[in-house]
This record gives sequence, structure tokens and C-alpha cells, in this order.
Amino acid sequence: MKILACILVIGILVLAAGTNGFRVMTMGFDGDFTKNNHGESIVFKRTEEDVESLLSRMRVTVVYTQSVGGADVIYGYSNRLRGGVVIEGEKINVQFAMRGDTVTVGTPLIFGSF
Repeated sequence: MKILACILVIGILVLAAGTNGFRVMTMGFDGDFTKNNHGESIVFKRTEEDVESLLSRMRVTVVYTQSVGGADVIYGYSNRLRGGVVIEGEKINVQFAMRGDTVTVGTPLIFGSF
């Protein structure tokens, strides 16, 4: 049983290293996951508790928020994710957009529409 647990832990660590950790941190949120040359994102149905849980799990420091076209957007930084972009002098490596009961989370940013 200990060997199986070790293999599982090693597998999760390898997955985290290969996906910037984003996919591992968003496990359990049933949604559409996308990865491309620019970054990664997931779109899922949400509750306020889901968003708070994911912000906490990712250890996101909120840099700023805004409302854009009916969506509430959070720009943040997580030391659990690599990379990022600089926006208005602040390093950003995760973005959340909430519209209705749908949330889109992307790293370093959401590419495309939300």
C-alpha cells in the first residue's frame, strides 16, 4: 500500500511539473480544460464557495479587480505558478472571470473570450 501511495504522489508531482501546477490545483472542478502555447485555462459552473476555495488553494494574492462587459474579473499572483506578465507594473500570473454561474480561470491570463 505504501508503494502505491508513493507512486501516486510521484505521479501527481510529475503532472504538476509538466502543467505548471495549474491542472493539479484545478482538479475537482468539473469543466473544460484548455492548454495552448500561451497558457492554460479551465471553464466551469461555479458557486461563490468554489471561487473562494480555488483562490485559497492556489494561494492567490489579488492584485486588482474590475468589471468588464458584465463579467467580474480578478487579476492575481500565485507563487505556486510559474511565469506571468507585467500589467501596470504588477506581476500577474492568474486571472479569474466570473459571469453568471460560469467562471473561467487562466494562467498567466485568459486568452480569448470569457
